[in-house]
Amino acid sequence: MSWLRDCFRLPRSTFASARPALESLEARDVPSASTFFDDHGQRFEFRVDVNHTLHMKGPQGGEVELAGNVLSAHASRGPRGQLDLDVVLTNNQFFRFDDSGAHLLSGNVLSASSSFDAQGRLVVDVVFTNNQLFRFGPGGAQLLAGGVLSVNNFRDAFGNVGIDFVLTNTTAIEADTSGLRVLGQNFLSVNRFNDDVVDFEHGQELELRHTVVDVVFSNTAHFQFDDRGGHFLEVGDL
Repeated sequence: MSWLRDCFRLPRSTFASARPALESLEARDVPSASTFFDDHGQRFEFRVDVNHTLHMKGPQGGEVELAGNVLSAHASRGPRGQLDLDVVLTNNQFFRFDDSGAHLLSGNVLSASSSFDAQGRLVVDVVFTNNQLFRFGPGGAQLLAGGVLSVNNFRDAFGNVGIDFVLTNTTAIEADTSGLRVLGQNFLSVNRFNDDVVDFEHGQELELRHTVVDVVFSNTAHFQFDDRGGHFLEVGDL
């Protein structure tokens, strides 16, 4: 993961000079937490605290600070098994980091998340600063909902891209191939990662090995559900 630290090291002065685009943005800041497993089963955890600092915890333990002035971060697996990281800054710029470097995708963004489906097609979900949630995928741009605070997407058990999003009234909703579910209220963000094996050539999931869900509640308490333990574990406050 040294390339990731190098990517953040290069533009660090840009992060430090970032400023919120809207005067009222601070009232809508959303801490986030996201977990990633690589193809070798190594675990990486990313969290953005209330001071907008992005931290990474690696498989050997210990935590490193990657950047400041970050609103949210979402980790996902690319089609070659690599780590991809979606980062939204406090100036509302949305960057996507992969092993080829940093890519600026959009401005005026509050929250963003990207995943590849089982056919290797990129799907990007974006909440803009007007709280409208759009999906950008193979079929073009699609307005999904209004009044949205944060978003996370993931590859579901059928190889399609599902979605978790939190409304401005703190209600969390999850939708995937199997249907739509209301998760509850008093949420700030929900991040699901399915550690799966996918046959990209035939566009299908072969095995779902592991699932981790990171939840940040309205009081900024961070809980994590790990299906190997079968219960929620309180990680701490962000």
